[in-house]
Amino acid sequence: PTLKVKPRPDTGTGGWKQVACEVYGGVPRDTWLDRDLGVAGRLVMRDGSHVLVHVDRPVLRVPRLAIHLDRKVNEEGQKLNPQTQFTPIWGLGEPREGEFLEFVAAEAGVEAGDVRGFDLFTAACDRPAYLGGDGELFAAWRLDNLLSTHAGLAAIIAAESGPQVPVFVSFNYEEIGSMTYSAAQSPFLEHVLRRLAGEGAEDFARITAASRMMSADTGNALHPNYVDRHEPGHHPMPNGGAMIKVSANQRYATGAEEQAMFVEAAERAGVPW
Repeated sequence: PTLKVKPRPDTGTGGWKQVACEVYGGVPRDTWLDRDLGVAGRLVMRDGSHVLVHVDRPVLRVPRLAIHLDRKVNEEGQKLNPQTQFTPIWGLGEPREGEFLEFVAAEAGVEAGDVRGFDLFTAACDRPAYLGGDGELFAAWRLDNLLSTHAGLAAIIAAESGPQVPVFVSFNYEEIGSMTYSAAQSPFLEHVLRRLAGEGAEDFARITAASRMMSADTGNALHPNYVDRHEPGHHPMPNGGAMIKVSANQRYATGAEEQAMFVEAAERAGVPW
């Protein structure tokens, strides 16, 4: 979850230069206030090539309203309008059309006039850190879902050769519902698997039926300040190991067979759960 730069980014008011952004994913809006933000993404050039860019230093900031002008914020909370109160500042003066793209293009080492399209996002500049008296806690943003991506890649690298073909896939756009052309609910994975199998429809159906799949994600441990938000008989404990998610309404696809597969794999690897 982050902020995506709009197609016409240059805006501003009252002597401030700002960048027009749109909320991407389930953003807890208050956590993005007064935060150092860089910008990252891709530029599509005139010749069709893609150029990646990452300005990894503070460039943008969504400024919080001073408490002197919002004296009841602690009692009533802060409701942020994403269209009018979630526009980062990045300079002083009157905004000029094309200025922000010129800045990003220069950072990428290309000419702004050759850019035909872009996907740009704000990127927080916070650095990961170990916390706690013994340094046993790890704090970082984007753990969901870099954690599962790392585990999946490590697993497929370590997998031994055998009759089955291990496949690891990391989808895009999970944060907005997985409904895009390259997300989990698209035909992308099926098309890739069919081309890899090189078999007819009947053979592919048999291969699929004989396969096992695990969807890996990051779960929420018990929050010490909001214990009442968790199911009282099933508290996910910190440092308790891998978590298996179960839903009677099949919000998660775990049934008895899937649970048995998970438990067997965890016990074989010596991993608590």
